[in-house]
Amino acid sequence: MSVLLLLATSSCEAIIGLHDRNVADAGVKASAGKPGSGGNGAAAGSGSMASTCEKYCQRANDTCKGEYAIYHGAADCEPACQLLTSEQIKCRDQQVSAAAASEEFEVHCQGAAFGGSSECGGNCENYCAAMDTVCTGKNRVELEKTDCVKKCSMLRDRERSLAGLPSTASRLNVDSDHEGDSLQCRLVHLVIASGPGAADSHCWHAALAPQPGPNMAPNPCATGKNEVEPHCEDYCQIAVNACTGDNKVYENQAQCVAVCKQLVPGMASDYMGDTVGCRKTHAYNALIVSQTPHCPHAGPGGAGPCGNDCPAYCRMFKAGCEASFKDAFGTAADATSKCESACTALHGPDPISYSVMSASAKGANPIACRMLHAARALERPADQATLCKSAAGEGNCKL
Repeated sequence: MSVLLLLATSSCEAIIGLHDRNVADAGVKASAGKPGSGGNGAAAGSGSMASTCEKYCQRANDTCKGEYAIYHGAADCEPACQLLTSEQIKCRDQQVSAAAASEEFEVHCQGAAFGGSSECGGNCENYCAAMDTVCTGKNRVELEKTDCVKKCSMLRDRERSLAGLPSTASRLNVDSDHEGDSLQCRLVHLVIASGPGAADSHCWHAALAPQPGPNMAPNPCATGKNEVEPHCEDYCQIAVNACTGDNKVYENQAQCVAVCKQLVPGMASDYMGDTVGCRKTHAYNALIVSQTPHCPHAGPGGAGPCGNDCPAYCRMFKAGCEASFKDAFGTAADATSKCESACTALHGPDPISYSVMSASAKGANPIACRMLHAARALERPADQATLCKSAAGEGNCKL
């Protein structure tokens, strides 16, 4: 079967992750290729470049090791090094020297790594350039190529996220970053993919949007080690950064996480169902394909593929405004169904194309307005007295 490429349409059938693959993650035969051509079967080059890479890789592996290890060894490093120019290798070698001289491994080993960090060209810039060489044909979603650096910048970057921690905290590490929805995980697998015959096995790990593998095998760069459930922080990283402007579905990261915690996690590979996983898949679709219609699908209501607005509203209202919910619908077992019935009467037959902008507008759908205030109440417990009035249909959401 061939790879199902994403189409830039409004159809929800074009979902990132629905890739049929004909190659297993292991046992791929090595194929021949030109030196320096990367993961489509490139062997290490010859002559001065091969010698330069051999020396750089030996020094990098001898200096950046343990919790600061940036390669698994020479067999990991040298094919990736062949993708770099002489100047790019020189920059990384200088970072190795700086790490050895200063013993500030947590700083300089990042620059010495294939991604280069800010010291040697930028992780996203180097990631995108290498992906164009290593992961081609069936191993690359064409839509990921457009504005690759911009899209890459929206991924969780452990280097940036750890910037406020003590200087002893490591950043990229080939072992700890072998899993996790981060730029670093993608760089680890891109390096592996550059080896002989390894593209089919690892390019789907290195893709911007996590794709499931053969028989829906979990992607190591979709969630944590030995996990299938998505994390709220990973979902919100993409939802908040990919859905912006008129299509913003959360006002900030904290609001997204507060709403997410009320959801069933599901699986990272979900593309349907009222789960975090489904919303995360559509958040990636918003990043790679288009904000419309995927941002509403990635939002609190799910807009059809990822749930229905009224159950979502009632769930948020009950969790964030417990007293107001009880006043409106009581405490009996059928309280939630009463809420959903009342919501449906106001909601209308079609899913709300929810956004913060539309929910805030004059004359907004009454449930959209209430959903926004219920989300705010979850995010800001100290302001619940005011926010819950609007979430109940009074205040700002009064008809």
